[in-house]
Amino acid sequence: MPAFWVIALALSTPTPAQAVTPPETCTLLQKAYRISTGEGHGTDLSTVGPAKTDPSPLAKYRPEFRSYTGLTPGEFADLQANESAAVSPSYVPQCAWDKDDTVGEKSGYAVAFSAPILSTDRRIALVEVSYSKGISAHGGLCIMRLSPAGWNGRCINAWSIR
Repeated sequence: MPAFWVIALALSTPTPAQAVTPPETCTLLQKAYRISTGEGHGTDLSTVGPAKTDPSPLAKYRPEFRSYTGLTPGEFADLQANESAAVSPSYVPQCAWDKDDTVGEKSGYAVAFSAPILSTDRRIALVEVSYSKGISAHGGLCIMRLSPAGWNGRCINAWSIR
């Protein structure tokens, strides 16, 4: 193969950050976003930007906070064991968002997600969601569980700026 075609192929191959995100991950992220924002705002691909940070290393979580997450010690240890696979600087999911209730760009929301940390059985996830509008910004750590009805969970408000 001529060198030109090799270079062209390399440039056109998506990088991990650009690759299409699996639909099940997109569903998880959108549900975490809806829970974090109080279910009131949809997402729009055009407003999702790169994550500024990943969640703090789970080893740094204090025992009091670990118990506050509602995770059992075994669940927390499982997520911690899978944490390194989720580290993705400037993570930007490439999703076809469910737009049933999209406010998205019209609302002015800027959204970012950390790459989700998934349990070994892929039924528990921990993801950080941040969003802003105008001069206020919010971030939450969402603990999500997969049930037969889909993803559900709760988000702990990690920070707010008003």
